Amino acid sequence: MNRQKGVAVATAAVAVVLVGSYFALTNRGQQYDDGATSGPFSSRTWNIDPDATVHEITDLDDTIPPRIGTPASGVVTTWNDDEGWGVIDSAATPGGCWTFYSALHPDEVINAQPGDSFSIGGGIRGLDVGEQVDFEWESVIDQDGYKFRAIKVRPQREIPPWSVQRIGR
Repeated sequence: MNRQKGVAVATAAVAVVLVGSYFALTNRGQQYDDGATSGPFSSRTWNIDPDATVHEITDLDDTIPPRIGTPASGVVTTWNDDEGWGVIDSAATPGGCWTFYSALHPDEVINAQPGDSFSIGGGIRGLDVGEQVDFEWESVIDQDGYKFRAIKVRPQREIPPWSVQRIGR
């Protein structure tokens, strides 16, 4: 009895893979009901439960939880506009906290998931040496010689509004 059930599940799994492969090959570049478009090099993945129920795995199943750092306040001691990085000095991060310009884009501006692309304008692209900032940091083994890295940085000055345009997914 168990052998028959195992053969039935294996047969169903092979059928799903074959039908899915045929569907993917014959419908390349077509838009699906969920708005996703397959291309010549796209693929789809399924989980098959022991009872032969099939579930498609999508990008929505692969959400990344937001990074949460330790809040602190500090002063910008170094900023390299050409390379987009700098150092924030704070009592909470002895030796300095390395930061990159992407930390200047708060999560409230960009609600991104894996595969999203955006064009970002307005706001700020850099920091000024000597300015006060609020930031969230995380410990790292080595980030360009620093033991701390900022993941969100908010200058205490007035910031122009951001404009965010989704390019694609």
